[in-house]
Amino acid sequence: MKISFGFTFIELMVVITIGMMVMGTGMVFFNRFNERQKLKSVQEEVVSNLRLAQNFAKSRQRPAGGSENVVYVEVRVISGNLVAGINGVGTTYFSQKLVNTGIGVTLSPAVLYYWGGNGQLATNVSGSLYGAGATATVIIRSSKEVSGYSSLTIDALGSISSGVYVEE
Repeated sequence: MKISFGFTFIELMVVITIGMMVMGTGMVFFNRFNERQKLKSVQEEVVSNLRLAQNFAKSRQRPAGGSENVVYVEVRVISGNLVAGINGVGTTYFSQKLVNTGIGVTLSPAVLYYWGGNGQLATNVSGSLYGAGATATVIIRSSKEVSGYSSLTIDALGSISSGVYVEE
């Protein structure tokens, strides 16, 4: 007794079409997931570097090759790099490259000043500390099409809230 299964050309084309639609939909979701993971990774790096800069300010530790006393540690984004320096004189602690990831980081205000000795945020180089309730914001956004961005909030004492992913 011989059993055979036969499929018509139309049946095969329907199955192939449905399979391609499922795979295409899966790729869209995988790409979004991948971009969110990149955002999360960069967010963790930024938080780590901001905490490092704050610790340098608290301890008044000089960067390698620096001879100046630490009055404040400034953090800014320069040409796609997150840069922490001392007293605005060009001596840096680190310069973290972010541009190769396809992720952009924006600080608001554009320069964060961690005051030496206490690590609190200051509004300027004169040492005017943030008032109670004042915050700085860090936005982490992909340069590719993704449906949201990550936002960090830094309070007056320099504490960083966990990143919030915001859907657009």
